Amino acid sequence: MINTWVLVSFEIMTNNGETIYPFGKVAKGMLIYTLSGNFSVQIMKNDGPLFKSDDPMTGSSEESEAGTKGVISYFGHYTFDESENIVEYHVEESLFPNWKGLTMKRFAQYKDNLLVLNTEPTAWEGGKVIGTSIWKQR
Repeated sequence: MINTWVLVSFEIMTNNGETIYPFGKVAKGMLIYTLSGNFSVQIMKNDGPLFKSDDPMTGSSEESEAGTKGVISYFGHYTFDESENIVEYHVEESLFPNWKGLTMKRFAQYKDNLLVLNTEPTAWEGGKVIGTSIWKQR
């Protein structure tokens, strides 16, 4: 598990069984697990719109909102229960501030040399979804 992983795909399944790709079918991302127990996750749209300015602090409200809604980013430390194949993320900071301080479970599987992580039911656009991310070693 300790490695740098590159995103292969990210999808969510809605309550009604629909599969959607909130960051597009070619989302980009990186997941890092360190030997000392730290982790970092970034998932983002591959084709987000550019800001009019090269200064990231001068984006319009619309540009900033599009950028923020096109990214999942959080980090902290993790624990891995091999017997249950559960990774627990102890979130220290997140682009979404409500995740700060939470412990979030991921159900892990190794399949065809890939790491597959599934979330618990998670709030998304007024409902609950299950997110699935698939990662390959870098």
